[in-house]
Amino acid sequence: MAFDTETTGLSPVSDRIVEIAACAFGPDGVPSGTFERLVNPGSPIPVELTAIHGITDEMVRDAPGIESILPGFLDFIGDSVLIAHNAVYDVGMILVPLVRGLRLGTVPGAGGEPGNVVLDTCSLARAAFPGWGNYRLGGLAERLGIVHERAHRALSDVSVCRELFLRILETQPPAITLDGISRLDRLALRLETGAGRLREKDPPLAGALREGRTVWLEYHGGTKGRMPRPVTPITLIEWNGVRFLAGHCELDNRMKNFRLSRIRRVHETPAEAFTASPGPR
Repeated sequence: MAFDTETTGLSPVSDRIVEIAACAFGPDGVPSGTFERLVNPGSPIPVELTAIHGITDEMVRDAPGIESILPGFLDFIGDSVLIAHNAVYDVGMILVPLVRGLRLGTVPGAGGEPGNVVLDTCSLARAAFPGWGNYRLGGLAERLGIVHERAHRALSDVSVCRELFLRILETQPPAITLDGISRLDRLALRLETGAGRLREKDPPLAGALREGRTVWLEYHGGTKGRMPRPVTPITLIEWNGVRFLAGHCELDNRMKNFRLSRIRRVHETPAEAFTASPGPR
């Protein structure tokens, strides 16, 4: 099942969804159902984003908020394998209000562990069509001759994403399995919306996941050394048997994945973090 979101900006923590869509299809690629909703973000849509997707404040004025739409969306996707272009972004935009709704009780009966497998057609396209240079959805559609009627509207982008996935499959052996596709996609994820499977020694992180609080991670890896970094945890993900924390890094203002085994300490406050940490190395 392919899905897409249109939003008020790039941050899953501070920005909001204005449109969400999905399309179910079987092994033959024929659509079997669609889901499409405009969403009232609860704040004005920046003019620069309206210039991209064409969705105005007037269009969403009488639309429901995302908390009212998510239960229907979750029912629609069920336990399907999900497909999106630059999937981490769209997953983050959905997971933040989902986790927030679970905490507040405004999204009843959502979630579960483990969750949906998510495949990224951008990552898949890089593996299937190496050396193309441009892996934006529009660029891939143009190169492959896929009709893209309304770029940056959710259901149109979903249709292109579905067709792109089918074209990618044509480059693979006919009997390729989901595991084989997941290995092709180095970003294939399995989502977990809860904190139940965190180790017993990680209560600060589990609490932050449940409550949506920012914590300061001492992380051994990446470019910042051991300098504590403020992260708002979103969910747990699993890729190729390795478990990660997906969260919004406040330093870089974007979603990032942190390997759980490399998180050495979780601090509740910046004062605690910078007192305990030796700083960058």
